[in-house]
Amino acid sequence: MSLFFILMLSLLILINIYDGFKIKKCFGMKKNLYFLTALPVHIVLFCIFATMFFMRGSENTGELKNILTIIGFGFVTASFYMFLMFIFCGVFRFILNKAGLVGGIRKILSAVYAKGITVVVLSFLFIVYGVINASDIVITEYNIDIPNGKGNVDGLNIVMFSDTHMGTTINEKEVDEIVEKVNNINPDIIFLCGDIFDEGTSDGLKEYASNAFKNFKSKYGAFYITGNHEYYSGISNGMIDCIKDAGITVLSNEYYLVDNRFYVVGRPDQMILKEEGGERKELSEVLEDVDKEIPIIVLDHRPVGTKEAKDNGVDLQLSGHTHSGQIFPINFLSALSNDVNYGYVKDDNYNIIVTSGCGTWGVPIRIGSSTEIVNIKVN
Repeated sequence: MSLFFILMLSLLILINIYDGFKIKKCFGMKKNLYFLTALPVHIVLFCIFATMFFMRGSENTGELKNILTIIGFGFVTASFYMFLMFIFCGVFRFILNKAGLVGGIRKILSAVYAKGITVVVLSFLFIVYGVINASDIVITEYNIDIPNGKGNVDGLNIVMFSDTHMGTTINEKEVDEIVEKVNNINPDIIFLCGDIFDEGTSDGLKEYASNAFKNFKSKYGAFYITGNHEYYSGISNGMIDCIKDAGITVLSNEYYLVDNRFYVVGRPDQMILKEEGGERKELSEVLEDVDKEIPIIVLDHRPVGTKEAKDNGVDLQLSGHTHSGQIFPINFLSALSNDVNYGYVKDDNYNIIVTSGCGTWGVPIRIGSSTEIVNIKVN
């Protein structure tokens, strides 16, 4: 297990210990009732989370595993929200004490807080919403303008998606749903922008997805680039072979001229340097022999290097990686570490679209973001 996962698990244990002390106060003087009911449930739920955490990527599949995953990871996400709200309420109470606020308003606030019961209830309501929201794959549409030059991209209908992280939210049923939704858009070309699989994807699900992706229908086919999680798992575990077996073109430090209309340029994720000892060429080197009078579309998993892309005449960059934070308020941290956190940004002739992803990582929950397939219509 990596140091990151050890630290994360340790942090979650500390958060749950803190929550446990706060939940105990909900019982007032009936502390024995807490030890007989809430504490055992708390421990069982955390054990379910820990079990499903270590089972990610195993070949044990089925509806029971999916349900236990939602229960375990949903609980630990609820504990995260409890922690934040308990901290907020504590700070708010401290401010009220310093301000000397007493009387009716203070009594109303205390009644609403209800010894912390309200915090617990709200936390689990957030999770119910987050699970439902994560499973709802929406189509997000953009209309953009790109100068034609020698090529002709007018009317080009693009579909892109990324970050399915199969095995968390996306399983066999959802894979079929993705293929159906993509084909219903009737795309000219399909782009898969990384993290399609990750370290938690079973071999069986990879094979299922490979067979399902053979059913993609488009005029110019489908193109794929790696994300960071493919490298965490190791490319040698068959991920790239699954993509190729589906008839999808894999691009890495290379470009492809499509019907003399536009270029598709694929860049491997930066993690190739660390995990695989591979090469991520400078964009200028990749584009060295490209006719820049023809529109250039770059696929780059992370929404970084936007100045480099603009300076090299890129017309459209498609990225993912950020998940748009996936769970509020992590989106604020995500925005600090990426050039663009989510959505569409235009800078002169340079355009970039960042998707929030067509799946979730870690927990099958989305709060404050959407699970999406992106449809781009080019004028």
